[in-house]
Amino acid sequence: SAPWQWRAASENAARLRDEEGEGVLPDSGRAEAEAEDLALLHGDAASGCGRRYTWQDSEEDVEITVLLDKVSKDKVKVAFKRQALEMTSPMDVSIDLYAPVEPEGCSWVCCPEGIRLTLPKREEVRWPRLAR
Repeated sequence: SAPWQWRAASENAARLRDEEGEGVLPDSGRAEAEAEDLALLHGDAASGCGRRYTWQDSEEDVEITVLLDKVSKDKVKVAFKRQALEMTSPMDVSIDLYAPVEPEGCSWVCCPEGIRLTLPKREEVRWPRLAR
C-alpha cells in the first residue's frame, strides 16, 4: 500500500481523538466493514480505526497503532496469540483477530502516535477487516 494511505488513516484517527477528547474514538460499526469489503474488491488494502487504534493491512502483515499521547516503553504489556492481541498496559486493548498470525514474529515499538504493533500473518492474504 502507498505511504499516503497509512498516513491518512493515522491522521484521521488523530483528528477524531482530538475531537472526542480523552482519546476515545467512536465505534465504527458496520459502515467500516462495508468500506473495507469495497476496498478489497478494488484491490486496495483494508484499513480503519477502532476504539483508540488504527490499523493497516498488507498481504504479509497487519500493523495496529494504539493511539496514546505519552508512552513509557517499560509500561507496555502486550501478549500476541495465534488469533488474538491483548494489551493490558498502558491501556486495555483486546482484539480477536480476523485470521491467525505468527505470535513469535509479532513485535511492537513506541512511535509518535503511541504504540505500533506489527503482526505477521500465518497466510499471506488480504483481510477484509481486523476483527472476527
